[in-house]
Order: sequence, then structure tokens, then C-alpha cells
Amino acid sequence: YPYSKGRIARGRAKPAVKSCIDAGYKLNEMMYLAEQPTETAMRNVLNQVLRRNILHYNDTFPDDDCARHMIMTLGFLSAPPLTSDVYPGADYKVYLDTQMNLLANDPTFFGLYGVQWYHIGYVDEEILRWSAKLLRHYCIEGKRDRLTDDPYVLPHITNGDFDQGAAGWTIKNVEEDSVSVRWAPGYGGLQGRMGRGVGDVVLVTRRAANGPNRISQTIKKLTPGRTYSVTMFIMDFAEHGRGKSVEQPHPASVRLERVELLPERSFRVVYGSGLAGHSYGAFDRENQLYITYYRDVFRARKETAELILSDWAGEKDPGGPIGQELGFNFIQIQPYLED
Repeated sequence: YPYSKGRIARGRAKPAVKSCIDAGYKLNEMMYLAEQPTETAMRNVLNQVLRRNILHYNDTFPDDDCARHMIMTLGFLSAPPLTSDVYPGADYKVYLDTQMNLLANDPTFFGLYGVQWYHIGYVDEEILRWSAKLLRHYCIEGKRDRLTDDPYVLPHITNGDFDQGAAGWTIKNVEEDSVSVRWAPGYGGLQGRMGRGVGDVVLVTRRAANGPNRISQTIKKLTPGRTYSVTMFIMDFAEHGRGKSVEQPHPASVRLERVELLPERSFRVVYGSGLAGHSYGAFDRENQLYITYYRDVFRARKETAELILSDWAGEKDPGGPIGQELGFNFIQIQPYLED
């Protein structure tokens, strides 16, 4: 089962693709599609890439009914060091559901030989479980309706990537200029996000000795009793600037008010930016930028809650060097698949 991808299969590899089809083998068509910021942009990409790709195959091999010779290999990359979950304001599970729903309903894909996900080394436990549910829903039970009716654009917080500066956030800085929004070129790619320029803005806090800097926002439109996750990335901003990083945690804290925390589902992990081959400036496989990936899971008690981020490890414990500048972004509140 050779892996192929659109233009490659229609160009110099055309004889190889034709030989594969004639021999009765199947093509693994690689479709690792980065998330889009709006539902309109998302549907346009799925139409342009997924649907039109099959049509181009049919034009190239008009006698072969190409869908019947193809395994659609969708990307469910969702965890560092490589992820197509790139916009904190979009629901990634809805994105994957919409891709599968298109394959199940658009006649262009009629007779599609199979579907699989890529790749187990880049998927988190939640999306792994979700992908299995999608395969059962569409491919085993043969259903054609959406598996979830959640909206694509998340309604819970705004400006999780600080593209609009500090808009939407309440900032309590303990010293003058100890909280600012800064540009960090190449940082989104070093995090592992697919797509150039996404994630290159960070909110920077400079840790003070006389108390923590805090940023907060009210979480809206929660369903009481439902579980949600809050995620974010943190780096040492000075390390990013000087092109040299140390593998160690980035002490900070998340406080959630009016919710029930589920600590068994939560984690903090430090990872290197070059594990999937990403590079920018001085950073590469040998010289990695170390980043902390945070996730907390909670059960909503009310329709609103309060999210408070701090650059201290605890209320009375700085946890790290005074003067250290931490860079925060990809702050996301998203429904969490509990079972």
C-alpha cells in the first residue's frame, strides 16, 4: 500500500500509481489537514483539498474509479511535537467529525476503499478515543449524520493566542511593564503547529518577587455537568530570543473557580521543539527550544467559570527565578470527551 499525495501521483509518479491500481493494490492518500480559524475557511479547505483531490485523480485515471482504490489517510495529529489542532478558538473534534462526514456523504467519495488515521505518535489520549468513535459511527454503523452537534467555533473564551493583543483579558501586573504582548517569530512552528505564522504571538510575564502577575477571563456558555479541558503552551521568552534553551519546567499555575477539577486527567509535560524535525533560527533537532504543555480537565458546575493564570507556581511560591519572562499562548477551553 504505497503512500501518495495528489500532485505527486498525477506527475512523475503517474506510471507507478497506474501500476498499483492495475495490480489491485491500494493507495494511501495522505491528507493531514491543518485546522482553520472559521467554519467557512474550514469547509473551503475540505472542498478544495479532500473533494477536488479525488476529482483530479478521476481526471488523470478516467477508467479506474479511483475512490475504490484509495485509503483516505486523515491526520489526527493533536499533541506535541506535531499537531494540526492549531487554532485555540476552534473545536478540533468537530473538525475531524466534519472531515469524516464529508467522506460519508459526498458522492465524490462513493466506493472509497478505506479510512485510516495518521499517526499514533502524535495523538493524545482524547483524540485517539474520538477517532475510534468516528470510525465506528461512519464506517461500521454506516451513519451519515454528524457524531457531535457542537459548534466549530468555540464560544467559551476569546483571543486565546493574543493575536488581538490583550483584548478580552483582565491583567493584574505587580510591576510596571511586567505583562506585555510580544512577537516570537517561528514559535508556533517550534511548538509543532502546522501552518506558518500561527502561534507567533505570546503574552509575556516577568516574574516579580512581591507577588504573581495574573491574567484572567470569564469562561462562558458552559453546560453544567459536562467536562472541558483547558490547555496552553509556556516557554521561557528570553531563551527563545537568544536561541538557547534548558530542559526544565516553566513554573506557572492555572486556577479555575466554580468548577470541579479532575486531576487524574490533567498533566504538564516539557518537550523539545525539534522532536518532529521542526527548526527555526538557531533551533533544530540538536538545539531544541523546551516548551511546557499544560492541560487541566474540569467538570462545569455552572454556565460560567473563572480562568486565572499566574506566573507563580502557587499563591505563596514563585517556583522559579525572579525576573524570568514566561511566554503564554494557545489558551483553549474545549469540551472534553470523558468516555
